[in-house]
Amino acid sequence: LDDIIDDDARVGEVIRRMRALVKKEAPRRDAVDLNETIWETIALVRSTSLLEGLNIRAELDNDLPTARGDQVQLQQVTLNLLMNAIEAMKDTPLGSRRLIVKTSLANDRTAMVAVTDSGKGIDENVMERLFEPFFTTKTEGLGMGLSISRSIIKAHGGRIWAENNREGGSTFSFTLPLNSGEQS
Repeated sequence: LDDIIDDDARVGEVIRRMRALVKKEAPRRDAVDLNETIWETIALVRSTSLLEGLNIRAELDNDLPTARGDQVQLQQVTLNLLMNAIEAMKDTPLGSRRLIVKTSLANDRTAMVAVTDSGKGIDENVMERLFEPFFTTKTEGLGMGLSISRSIIKAHGGRIWAENNREGGSTFSFTLPLNSGEQS
């Protein structure tokens, strides 16, 4: 019951923050522990990942300073990337499904999050359209997840991009400014 209550509160907060995003309100600028945000998001998809036959590996920089932003919106971006990665591996043999989430410093003012999967990768013909509204490669998709994610990251002063991995699969990465006062 506690999980249901927590999930209900989280969904309500996500809806409130998404409304703020649509209204073009500035996102919150709190100190956000990206590692904590990622652990919380992984917990949200743990049952889905187990059902899909994969473990999510977190390679988090323990010395990562806090980023500046809205934790709920950043959790929504991370959740979208994790769910897309899980979906991208649905045709990958069970023993080959790998999902890795990494945090690191991109430079002395910027944090980076990367979500890497071992799926089939992204068709080069659609790569430049991935973040367009209503563009989807999924039969059940609406084409809004990556577009909203891009809007959130852009509103936070970061950037988001995708690339295919040499060994197969793809990596979606985003950057965020570090919280003022904690820049190295």
